[in-house]
Parts: sequence; C-alpha cells; structure tokens
Amino acid sequence: MAKGLGERPVAVFQARTGAVTDKARDVAAKAAARVAAAWKLTNADAAVLFGVSQRSWSRIKAGELGGGADQDQMLRISGLVGLYKGLHLYFSDKLADRWPELANSGPPFMNHSPIDYMKAGGLPAILSATLVQSDFGRRSLPGKAPVVVGPWLEDSRVRAISFTGSTEIGK
Repeated sequence: MAKGLGERPVAVFQARTGAVTDKARDVAAKAAARVAAAWKLTNADAAVLFGVSQRSWSRIKAGELGGGADQDQMLRISGLVGLYKGLHLYFSDKLADRWPELANSGPPFMNHSPIDYMKAGGLPAILSATLVQSDFGRRSLPGKAPVVVGPWLEDSRVRAISFTGSTEIGK
C-alpha cells in the first residue's frame, strides 16, 4: 500500500495486460461447460456463444480452455455465467434453465429466444441480455412495479415476479 493524502494507505492498481492465468482458464472452462449443459445447448450453439470453434468447444467440455483463451472469450464466459446465476436468483431452477431458449417478446429480443439473440449479436448481445436479466431485480425493488415476465412464458398465467421472488398467478 502506498501512502496518500493525509498519510492514509491508498491501493495501487496495476493496469491489466489482458493475460489470463491458467487457473482462471480452467475455472472458466468448467463454468462454461456447466452453463451449456444446464441450458442443453448443442455443440454448435455453445461454440458460437462462447466464441470458439467446435473443436475448441470439445476441449472446453473436457475441462480445458487452453492457452489460446482471449479477453473476448473470457468476457463471453463471464457474461453467460452471470446470466445463468442471475436467472437462478429470480426464477425456479426449471424456468431459469429454460428461459434462454424461450421466445421472448420483450426488448431487445423481439420474438427471438435469448440464445438466438446472443448468437447473432455476439458479446454485445450477451452483455445486453445480462443487463435485461439484472433489470428484473432493479425494477422489483419496494415501491417499484413488479417485473412483467410474460407473455413469452409457456404458462401465461404467470405474469409478474415480485421483490420477494414469488409469482402472481392469474385466472
């Protein structure tokens, strides 16, 4: 720690060089494989989403990301793992794992599934989908209206999710 104004310790940060450690790659590979399995992605879909060739995806599924992982691939994995985790915070496990494949009428998806949207748009779309998911919680805070999660849900009676995470069931 360096000394700053008034002799208080100040954290000194080093600029990132973009280098990814072997341990980070191994953890990322395992997380990517688990997300793909939970969402039941085909090998082709998973390769596109994670920004790798199908051959590289086969290695990732085996638990090794290899030395060629770049910052883009790590950001994709981070975004998709964050989306997975956020969905499981807001929805039941069954719905959380189905949500990415369901046609979604809300922006930015426009009647496409989040998977198709993210495959077509790459990293910006992955980050956008993650922001949409994180908006569920922000809009569900006390004093805010519940977040509408239909009509893309198979059961149109489930209309909103409240701050407590419970659902409102319609007639």
